[in-house]
Amino acid sequence: MCFLPDEQFPVLYRGQKYGTTSDGEPWGPINFSRNIETNRWTPLSSEVGVAFFGINQATCFLEAFPLFRERDLSNIPYNFPIGISKLEKWELITFRPKAKLKVLSLTDDFAYSRHRVKASIVTTTELTQSGEFSDSLLKHTDCDGILYRTRQGANLALVVFEHAKDKFNNIVILERKSFYEYAQEVGDLERQLAVKFIDDRI
Repeated sequence: MCFLPDEQFPVLYRGQKYGTTSDGEPWGPINFSRNIETNRWTPLSSEVGVAFFGINQATCFLEAFPLFRERDLSNIPYNFPIGISKLEKWELITFRPKAKLKVLSLTDDFAYSRHRVKASIVTTTELTQSGEFSDSLLKHTDCDGILYRTRQGANLALVVFEHAKDKFNNIVILERKSFYEYAQEVGDLERQLAVKFIDDRI
């Protein structure tokens, strides 16, 4: 186990569809959901939701945009067309958590051996193993979540269990922007992802 130190990850990133609350305010970045079929690390035997965050913007983009969450990425053709209108419907939120999270790390050289799991736990499209691992964490530790490397290959992602939601009561939102704005800032994202942005806006 380890702590997620403020000096290492001073900000987190969340990708989600644009939307507003019943009061007309934008949704915040904290959204716990329970979907065993599509969410890695969702506990199988506990009614506990999970929330996903990126440690950098690239991870957040790949994790949030549905195209790159396909079970078999080899099915995505090169120069795959992506409508700009779709990129504009998703927002990237940069925020600073004020409370420290106690997380288990699966990112160092000995992590898989130490925790008696296979490296495929973070890459396989079969989510039973990761769900059972989360069950074990909830039962035997007081961890708030798991730090891991995404199967898309961008960087690190963080999953937080719902019991730690109170630690997000006092977050500081630093920036909100669309994924299209992010793509414009990166500049060569189309080349890096072998996709093609199509202006389908009316």
